[in-house]
Amino acid sequence: MWTQAVLGGMSLYTIRKRILQVRLSYKSHRGVSFNLYSCQEINMKGSGRVEYVFVGVNEEIEIKLQTQYFSNVQTREEACSDDENYSDLKCGEQCIWQDLADNMQCSGPWMHEIASEPCNDSLSMRKLISDYKDVYENEDDFDCDCVQPCQSRIYTTFIQNRKAFNQPEPRTQIYIYYTTKLISMIEERPSYDTTQFIADVGGSLGFLLGLSVLGLIGILEHMMLFFCGGFIKRMQQKEQAKLEANSEDGQSQTSDETIDVEIAYKKKEKQPKY
Repeated sequence: MWTQAVLGGMSLYTIRKRILQVRLSYKSHRGVSFNLYSCQEINMKGSGRVEYVFVGVNEEIEIKLQTQYFSNVQTREEACSDDENYSDLKCGEQCIWQDLADNMQCSGPWMHEIASEPCNDSLSMRKLISDYKDVYENEDDFDCDCVQPCQSRIYTTFIQNRKAFNQPEPRTQIYIYYTTKLISMIEERPSYDTTQFIADVGGSLGFLLGLSVLGLIGILEHMMLFFCGGFIKRMQQKEQAKLEANSEDGQSQTSDETIDVEIAYKKKEKQPKY
């Protein structure tokens, strides 16, 4: 991480991309105040209260940096943008610019990405600047349809040390440390997702289907007994009669064989002896 001078402040860079910017504002009582913010943020009416760190002339300050990451879930009631380069503050600023340009039929040199032609006379430019000032001094919120970002980052600074920085010329030295390289992540997740919903529906359908099959089997059984009960009873009676007849025939055959054996034995006893 290193610093690079830019117009209106400086930026902190990593090897891959710029992560945040430092906004500087010079004070009349010999010093400078700055704040750290994400690259997507801008300073406008909707920014709210901004916390600055003041550094005096001929002063050296050491600051520790901490990062917080917030992730929200998009819903029908609360929409948000997944674009990493999206800024709700920038959207609100462009909304105000577009409304002012539509009223004046021209735009100012600071109104970037506005399709209107630039104001070409002093009267229209003065009126545009006056209206622009009234918007920011008015306490009422400007009606713009800008959604919140789904991901946002907050950079917090902690002053570790202040000491004199004696140089021949008036100078100020600022050290910003990001030693932990840790990010506090706060993510919002749905408590009832699609997978759980499908599992619950499948379980309920399986339970109800099981009950339905058991009930259907019982109904079919009663209907068969109602319509075919007489036929089934007659078939059972015929089968029972057939079994009884077969049983009687078996007993009669056994009795005949017993009688034949007894007769043969008696005849054998009556034969003369030689």
